Amino acid sequence: MVLSGGKSAMPMTQKEMVKLLTAHGWIKTRGGKGSHIKMEKQGERPITIPHGELNKYTERGIRKQAGL
Repeated sequence: MVLSGGKSAMPMTQKEMVKLLTAHGWIKTRGGKGSHIKMEKQGERPITIPHGELNKYTERGIRKQAGL
């Protein structure tokens, strides 16, 4: 859930982050260690998403890496 100003009320989960990145052209690839998921996009560095709820700093870092 996103509030006005782009702030989340609840922590985003791995599943929600994968859905967001997929909507912006990122592709889920093989790899990633254990329960982590690796996503790639042409011309960008790969992003690794940890399992479970993401704390606000991890979420912010992933969004920054993805250019969102």
